[in-house]
Amino acid sequence: MAQIIAAACVVIAVSAFSGFALGSHVTIANTGLLPGSISSAEPTTDDSLFRVVIVAQRADCSSNLNQLAFLNRASISRRITERFILLAGPAKDTLGLRSLLPRGFENAQIAVLQSSQERLLRQLGHVETPTLALYDNRNRLLVLSATPPDAYQRTVFVRALTRLITGNPTP
Repeated sequence: MAQIIAAACVVIAVSAFSGFALGSHVTIANTGLLPGSISSAEPTTDDSLFRVVIVAQRADCSSNLNQLAFLNRASISRRITERFILLAGPAKDTLGLRSLLPRGFENAQIAVLQSSQERLLRQLGHVETPTLALYDNRNRLLVLSATPPDAYQRTVFVRALTRLITGNPTP
């Protein structure tokens, strides 16, 4: 029963806000958001491990980025093997952006968003930042979502991602 309720909550969460895309069969090669060294590496088969990519810019409000601090919770953090930041803006903004990042992302690898990646995000309907991409270790894009603007939507977003990453039906 708890699993049915958890599944229903995830479905409700997904439909509760726009800009949330699930793509269980989209590979990294098709998405192009991870660094080349990762996308060309042999995927692992451990489904309990994830990679996170945050697309952000210096102009992003620190409160929008701090919403992603939930990724540093112990139950979630131990399942995230790699964290990456794609900077949407000039390379000189790297230092300014790093100071806005939530705990756990201070040492994340930062790369400048390439025009091909920007086109891809635009095609998928993601034109605002910050945007989160969650990959499993089989090189599949699981979630692509802009940070929800509304407090209720953010709560649903965090709960849905927590359930997905931890495999726990109760956040």
